Amino acid sequence: MTKKMQIDEFWQSYLDAQDPVQYDTAGTYEAWSFGNTPEMADDLGALVLQGIKTATASLVWAYEHEEERYPRIGDLSIILDSAGKPFVLSKPHRSR
Repeated sequence: MTKKMQIDEFWQSYLDAQDPVQYDTAGTYEAWSFGNTPEMADDLGALVLQGIKTATASLVWAYEHEEERYPRIGDLSIILDSAGKPFVLSKPHRSR
């Protein structure tokens, strides 16, 4: 199974567990990992999974340089481990 297929399957299992009346299951997600080393991706992802890491930040410059939109409340992220496999689903609680 490819990494993309694993991520899509993870996403679909999340959607299947949601009440469609309570949550818009047509939403999208981003899949990414933390840091710049495999160890950092695994360590920080584990902290999210444990509920210890509940916030993150990025430079405004990075969003502007990459021409990406800022995160918004309700956005969903699939956090990947160092091998690119789905680790945990996360959503931001605040927006700028």
